[in-house]
Amino acid sequence: SRLHIQAPTFSGTKETRTSSLIAYGDPDGDTSMAKTVGITAAIGAQLLLNGDIRDRGVLVPTKPSVYVPGLRMLKEEGFEFKEE
Repeated sequence: SRLHIQAPTFSGTKETRTSSLIAYGDPDGDTSMAKTVGITAAIGAQLLLNGDIRDRGVLVPTKPSVYVPGLRMLKEEGFEFKEE
């Protein structure tokens, strides 16, 4: 999947950034969709249960305390992210 973001710069202009997730399914097993949804949900639950995320309620993954360990754990599971 690919996400295009208009990001403001310090000079006041905007630049487009592209973030891509590269994931593959197994021919005789789980689809890439099943893996990305299931593993991501499991990582979020693991971070909460381990006390790594101390915030409560509905959280968006824009805080470093959420996305830094989450992305690290996704990488360990074989997911690749490409930033442009």
